[in-house]
Amino acid sequence: MYIDNHRFLRTVSDVPQKFAGGSAALCSLVQSLDAGLGIQHAGNTQSFLQEMHSYMSPRHRQFIVAIWSGPSIKQFIIDHQQSHPALCDLYNHCVEELMNFRKQHLAIAAQYILQQAPKEQRGTGGTNFVPFLKKVEAQTKANLISNVV
Repeated sequence: MYIDNHRFLRTVSDVPQKFAGGSAALCSLVQSLDAGLGIQHAGNTQSFLQEMHSYMSPRHRQFIVAIWSGPSIKQFIIDHQQSHPALCDLYNHCVEELMNFRKQHLAIAAQYILQQAPKEQRGTGGTNFVPFLKKVEAQTKANLISNVV
């Protein structure tokens, strides 16, 4: 049974439970890249990404937490950009490539979800996905490091 763009499944006790649908936010690889690059998300974006952790396998979730808990690549580069200016450029290139991936994801999502159902802009995960994906991209861009050298 579908209610409010979320899937409801009957349990043994006949009490419906609400689940999010499929979402790229479930991809542990992309969330691992965010963690490795120190890409901080905020507000509803962070809340949604955190909620998607509960749908991941425990080992994938633990891997992402371990990356966040480890040394920060971003902070290392900020701390050493005076003596190693090329590191900043390389880091920013990685962030820009992640931004490009997110732009492509938005284009594909728009083509296969938005254009197929123009009256409804909700993604398979239940989010209003166009503004959400644009916010994720903007938050990714905000993590570029200014080269002070």
